[in-house]
Amino acid sequence: IKDLYRSDYKLLKAIYAGAFLTILIAAIGLINVSLLILKSRTKELLIRKVNGASVYAIAKLLFKSQMKIIVIANFIVMPVSVWFMKMWLQSYALHINVGADIFLLTLALSLFILLFTTLLSVKIIYRRSVVSALNRE
Repeated sequence: IKDLYRSDYKLLKAIYAGAFLTILIAAIGLINVSLLILKSRTKELLIRKVNGASVYAIAKLLFKSQMKIIVIANFIVMPVSVWFMKMWLQSYALHINVGADIFLLTLALSLFILLFTTLLSVKIIYRRSVVSALNRE
C-alpha cells in the first residue's frame, strides 16, 4: 500500500510547503496592509490618542476596518476552493465530503493573523511621540 500512495505522500509534502509559504506571504501582506493603513491614518489615530482613546478603542477601530475585507475575501474564495477540492478528490477511490469546518478554520486563522498585526500596529502608534509625529505630517 505504501508504494501505491508514494506519489501522494510527495504531493502532500509539496502541499504542506506551499500552504506554509502561502500563510507566510499572507501574513506579510496583512502586516503591510496594516502598516499602510496605519501610515494613512496616523494623524487621526494620534489625535484620538491625545483625546484619551484607549488602546482597546484604537485596536478595535483598526481591526473592524480590516476585518470586513478579510471576511469578504474569504467568502469569495470559498466556492472556488470547494470546486477545486471536489475536482481533485474525484480521482480517488474513496470520496469524502468537503465540510465547512476547514473554511471556518481558515477564516479564524486569517482573523487571528489580522488581530496580531492590528495589535502590532497599535503598539507602534502608542510608542510614537505625538508632537513629533504630528509635526512630520
